[in-house]
Amino acid sequence: MVKRNTNELAMARIMFVEQGKTQKEIAKKLHRTEKTIGTWVQKYGWKNERTARLNSVKNQEIQINEILNHYANQTLKLLKELRQHQESGDDVQCLEINKKLTSISDDVSKWNKRLESLNKDHKASLSTYLFVMDDLFESMRNYDEDLYNRTIDFQEKHLSTISIKLG
Repeated sequence: MVKRNTNELAMARIMFVEQGKTQKEIAKKLHRTEKTIGTWVQKYGWKNERTARLNSVKNQEIQINEILNHYANQTLKLLKELRQHQESGDDVQCLEINKKLTSISDDVSKWNKRLESLNKDHKASLSTYLFVMDDLFESMRNYDEDLYNRTIDFQEKHLSTISIKLG
């Protein structure tokens, strides 16, 4: 019975945190009450984890890149229109399109600065990363020393790679 509960907890966590499912959807899928799922969400801090993941630098980067792609598509469309109006000698429309292109250029510049700032402001320092990993590996040792011992090579390789990347 305990093993089933552990598996249910893991499944519920994945559905709530990573897949963004509602407590009602999870309860239905796992044949549990919404109250039970709500208790788990509260007890294990899943709402905070889900929020943190949604607001992660990676997700923000994805969203900004989607915006930049939209601007790129708009720019291509406007450039095509501009060529047509230049060929027909419609200077008024050319001026309007150039204003729109300038506005897009300004917006793209601002979004690129936001992206650069995001990467700079949210990059973990090497010392912070090492502190977290030391805590994680120590928790692993306390939980299952055999597992800890089997991962020592991985730990050393990972920390070496990160030290080069963040150092």
